[in-house]
Amino acid sequence: MLRLHNKPIAICIYDLKYIKVEVKSMALDNIVLDRIALEMKENLVGSFLDCPYALGVNQYALPFHGSEKLKDKGLNGRGEIILFLDSSKPFISYSTEKFTKTNDNTPFFNSLKKLAGTKIEAIFKEKGERVITIRSSIVHKELGELNEAYDLIIELFPSKPNVYLIAYPYKKIISLFKERGDILSKRYLTRNVPYIYPPEREVFSKDTKSLEEAKPLLSYEIFRKLSDLSGKIGFEKARDTVLDSKRLFYENGYVYPYQFDMDKAKEIDVSNIYDCFVEDQKSLAKELREKDLMDKLNKAIKVTKKKIKNLQEDYELSNKKLVYMDYGNLLFLHQTEYEPGMKEMDCDGVIIQLNPSKDIIENANNYFKQYRKAKQAVVTLKELEVKAKDELSYLEKKVQEVPMAGNRDLLELKEELVFEGYLKDPSRGNKKLQKKKAYSPHILLTPWGDRIGFGMNDLQNETLTFQIANKHDLFFHIKDYPGSHIVLLDGNIKDDDKLLASELALYLSHKDSGDVMMAKKADVKKNPNKVGLVNVLKYETIHLSKIRESSLVLFKKAISS
Repeated sequence: MLRLHNKPIAICIYDLKYIKVEVKSMALDNIVLDRIALEMKENLVGSFLDCPYALGVNQYALPFHGSEKLKDKGLNGRGEIILFLDSSKPFISYSTEKFTKTNDNTPFFNSLKKLAGTKIEAIFKEKGERVITIRSSIVHKELGELNEAYDLIIELFPSKPNVYLIAYPYKKIISLFKERGDILSKRYLTRNVPYIYPPEREVFSKDTKSLEEAKPLLSYEIFRKLSDLSGKIGFEKARDTVLDSKRLFYENGYVYPYQFDMDKAKEIDVSNIYDCFVEDQKSLAKELREKDLMDKLNKAIKVTKKKIKNLQEDYELSNKKLVYMDYGNLLFLHQTEYEPGMKEMDCDGVIIQLNPSKDIIENANNYFKQYRKAKQAVVTLKELEVKAKDELSYLEKKVQEVPMAGNRDLLELKEELVFEGYLKDPSRGNKKLQKKKAYSPHILLTPWGDRIGFGMNDLQNETLTFQIANKHDLFFHIKDYPGSHIVLLDGNIKDDDKLLASELALYLSHKDSGDVMMAKKADVKKNPNKVGLVNVLKYETIHLSKIRESSLVLFKKAISS
């Protein structure tokens, strides 16, 4: 954690990108959490939970449906219970908005799937403590199901939030968000032990007589605001005003139970709380999906580079063994000089190592055998090295595609990687993924009305080059570097089109200068080793020293559309 101007700044590193989010380590006050729990109880009890999904890092959504209270308000009765487990400001809320899913395969997240199909029976908060329980029952028990109900206990303690899943009738923890605590403490909680609620604490109420009594019962921020209000209207009136308010307000990264004369504070519902802290969940989810995909691609690249190195070392070793043909012939020529038990022989100045337990003929035949193996190996290893280098080129190309990919492009890219065997799709089981017949490439419309097609993944590239383009079209690709297929469609051959297509080839490879290949589509052939890889039989080279600003505007618009 860094601090700038005394404000903590959380920094998440995604490769070379930095996402900065200002946060303050202030947990929501018990008064606020009481109101959140009460509203969730009123609106969500009786509804049914669906399969959970991750919203972001330490952010989870438990979808629900069948809320009669929300239907009475003109909504469809559906939404998400949100668990926000960031240590700086943990909270629970619900929302009726739609969110984008992110990847999470942790044991805790997978355990939340047990709640799918259960009915919410109760939601309650511990008196004076930041602990909220959601109790749900299994409506339709499957054969072999031993559990009858679950408690999801959410501890919203500042700096150390936690969540426990309790199974009934055993009343034991079957899963938890974080392993914390001292094994010797009275409240050490882990799997297969009963959950122990923290002792009830005194709460801020109309029985609280002074600021001194209120201080240990309130968060620092609420106590500070209450003190200021008490200085203006007196403690008792300030106390009653805050407690009688049933509303919530948001201002500068915090949720308040009263407006406290804050001009910029806006009134919010419990269903709006998540939106206050996460302004653009879709962008966050896209960043996380990209990071997950980049991690897998970089791991595959590392493995492939190691494979190439091993193949090259094996090739060099096998290549050195080709001389064993000569060793065998020399041993036959000098067999009269052999004496039993010899460990080496000098044959015309060549020192040849021998196996002393074998005679001269057996040693010669052994060298012939190793020569035959080496001869076959150098051919096989060279073929495998070529394939591995194609694989490396393919993977490096995928790394180039991820940052610019839109949602559709990213989904198709993942589909492509599943098809190629780099990613697994557990939902498919043992079924083999089948490619669709065509994947729509992107189209850039030039200022003068011509069309330039380009792919944002290799499924789109193949469709563009081998299904859409005709033999009279021009194919463009950055030279000696991973990049997208660019095709000047409709047989257009204007110099302005050629320049724009060449600039696009550089741009999609994250280059601002370099060489671009231009070839007739008829001279572009599929490379059988990988989808999207091609062999260009004949081409011209176009060198560009920069990309024009007007072209950059066109490219950004075409990619985002």
